[in-house]
Amino acid sequence: MLYSPSSILTFKQCPRKFYYHYIEKLPTKKSFALIRGSIVHSVIEDFFKIDIKKVSHNNYEFVFKTLVFDLFKQNWLKNMDQINELVSDPGLQEFYYTETAEMLNNWYTLFIEKLQDKIVGANFREAFKLLTPLTETKIIDKSLNVQGIIDAILKTEYGIKLIDYKTSKRDEISEEYKLQLAIYALLYKYKYDELPSEVGIHFLKYGEKFIPVDNSLLDFAKTEITDVQEKTQTHDLENYNKSPGPLCKWKDGECDFYKICRPFD
Repeated sequence: MLYSPSSILTFKQCPRKFYYHYIEKLPTKKSFALIRGSIVHSVIEDFFKIDIKKVSHNNYEFVFKTLVFDLFKQNWLKNMDQINELVSDPGLQEFYYTETAEMLNNWYTLFIEKLQDKIVGANFREAFKLLTPLTETKIIDKSLNVQGIIDAILKTEYGIKLIDYKTSKRDEISEEYKLQLAIYALLYKYKYDELPSEVGIHFLKYGEKFIPVDNSLLDFAKTEITDVQEKTQTHDLENYNKSPGPLCKWKDGECDFYKICRPFD
């Protein structure tokens, strides 16, 4: 199989879940979190497709903010059937809509701050182009047998930044996030023969956090990739242990494979 940060992290979280998902390929349920993440990613990606030549310096803030929230409404409505299916309570739907809008407003506000800083040394349209990243960049490396999709690649005066967008409730770069970012840095290095200067997460509720990229971070990614690949060559269920814990069942949900796995038996 072709590995990804998601599959590698799934194995580290629970080998049995990895087995059900990636070896038996059992069906998984849709989740609101994934749909919301997809909506937010689409808004940010489409925002940078604007024809900047048609935007005036005099009203760019109004134009950009209108664009962000028009895109948000369009994407929310496009996914309305799935949202209704997963979140039946109208009050909860309204809460999630407002919360997601606030996340996008946070993103927009930070972007405008960066844009205004850039305008000092460049004209308006040049500043916008400097802040326009490559979005949703898919990299497949056959030598690693790993693929990944990087949300944003931004070229700065200090080097290349790789950015992942998260709608997380917490704003810390956990070990899981660190490994995901390390894999992105490794994939980028292998494809472009250039070491990114930083990798980080834009926590849409809070702001950005970055970690520097060095050889030790790449070695960390290589070690974890190799370890997971070596442990997942067998199709024998007994070699994939269960990891019972809070991610098996929680207040309003459960793991996709909870009923077949029976983790607490």
